[in-house]
Amino acid sequence: PGSENLQTCPTALNGPDDCLRGPAATFDDQVASEQQVAAETGIRAIDPEQWFCIDDLCPAVVGSTPVYFDGHHLTAEYARRIAPEVVTAILRP
Repeated sequence: PGSENLQTCPTALNGPDDCLRGPAATFDDQVASEQQVAAETGIRAIDPEQWFCIDDLCPAVVGSTPVYFDGHHLTAEYARRIAPEVVTAILRP
């Protein structure tokens, strides 16, 4: 879904709450498209929003872990943090 860019959002005058935003404008359409293709091909689509957004806000930092290093690409640290849940979602029966 994306988030604010940690390379430009944090400043000396703001805090983590100033680096919140909603999912990208194209996110809902992308998820719907993926779900449609999954249904048509008999595979499972997983909506990733649960790992990135809360109450329609997508933080750039979760706890002390940066989520995206540029607003679009995951940091290795956050990827490792959510990996067990992602694997469980992918492999569930």
